[in-house]
Amino acid sequence: ITLVANQFIQSLPTGGVALSQILRNRGVGGAENGPTITRAEKSTFDQCLPGWEAHTTEEKISNYFYTLEAPTLFQVYPIPTVALIVEAIWGKTPDPITDGNQAISLEDTYGPAIKEYVLFRLLTMETEGASYNKGLGHLSNFYNLLGIKLQNQIRGLQLRGEI
Repeated sequence: ITLVANQFIQSLPTGGVALSQILRNRGVGGAENGPTITRAEKSTFDQCLPGWEAHTTEEKISNYFYTLEAPTLFQVYPIPTVALIVEAIWGKTPDPITDGNQAISLEDTYGPAIKEYVLFRLLTMETEGASYNKGLGHLSNFYNLLGIKLQNQIRGLQLRGEI
């Protein structure tokens, strides 16, 4: 991710939906294998280092702050005065599928989960012969493959009268 100079609030690149971790500094051109960057609590900096927002750097970021309340934004310390590049792990919205022959832009490891979700949708469409119970089995497999708990989803379907 290329950081914007002179801003402590940074944003994910276009299409980014959530930040997982900022790993290390990569320098101005991105070729350096710089020091790691540590996640910190902004409230700790506010209490222990008043005025931290005024600290700047041309070399490296030491800390970042992130909250799920603003999933596409994060803050860095010290504030870069040049466009530094950091190595990060972040989630991106897949490219839209505009044609039936287009490849899905996800890692192959998601293939089984996609298959289970498609089967769920096919079996629970609002048509004659819809099989909600079979479909929910595929939905359960989908969530399990992604590591998501299904209980709340089923409860929501029950509350809406869909099962």
